[in-house]
Amino acid sequence: MDESQNSTILVWIVYLSSSAIFGAIFFHITKTDRFKFLSSMTRAVFLAAAYTPWYVTEANESLAPALMIFTLDLITGAGDPLRSLIPLLLSVFVLVGIASIIWWRKFNIFRKRKGLMIE
Repeated sequence: MDESQNSTILVWIVYLSSSAIFGAIFFHITKTDRFKFLSSMTRAVFLAAAYTPWYVTEANESLAPALMIFTLDLITGAGDPLRSLIPLLLSVFVLVGIASIIWWRKFNIFRKRKGLMIE
């Protein structure tokens, strides 16, 4: 492996470990019994925003977090910001949809079970 691959791997290791630490803190802060649905949705948005990869350049050589690419393309004007925003939004919508389906099924099943036990 050459030096550029080593630095890319090192950057990814640092990014993934720091986002895992931040994610653990974020999940601890958003753990609540009062707003379970809102907590699930914010966690899904965090996971999508933090871990969606996208190509750095149009040459499709290396990957970076899509939120970082969108932000840097927006600030510098070097590339089209929409090229990384589209997969980022798609992953947010998919994860929010999955989280809401899981949440709905989980609590809907429990409500049916409680109703059957009472009768």
